[in-house]
Amino acid sequence: MNTFNELDRYLAVAYGLDQWSDDAIDHAAELLDGFDEADWHRLERTWRDRPSAWQVRLADAVFGSDKPRVIDLLCQMLKSPEVEVALAAAESLEAKDDVWTPDASLRAVLAKLLNRR
Repeated sequence: MNTFNELDRYLAVAYGLDQWSDDAIDHAAELLDGFDEADWHRLERTWRDRPSAWQVRLADAVFGSDKPRVIDLLCQMLKSPEVEVALAAAESLEAKDDVWTPDASLRAVLAKLLNRR
């Protein structure tokens, strides 16, 4: 089994809030850190096809990853038509302010989403 498939199955589980925030989110971030180039390409092509709960868990999990590619992924997710997905991406991007500064085209979107919290 490749790492993408493992992450795909892992994010499909309906975790309780405590279980997700206490343990599962860290394992999901570890899986992302183990991605190779093919896994990243597959994730970039397919995340939009997954259920919104899966996408929200992905946005949460990428916060815990140090991979540079997570910033681009979160910026893509920020433009999701699903508000909860875009908000989860905005929160993860906001938490990565030490390594990311939004460009002008994203600042208004980010501010609007973060004001909804």
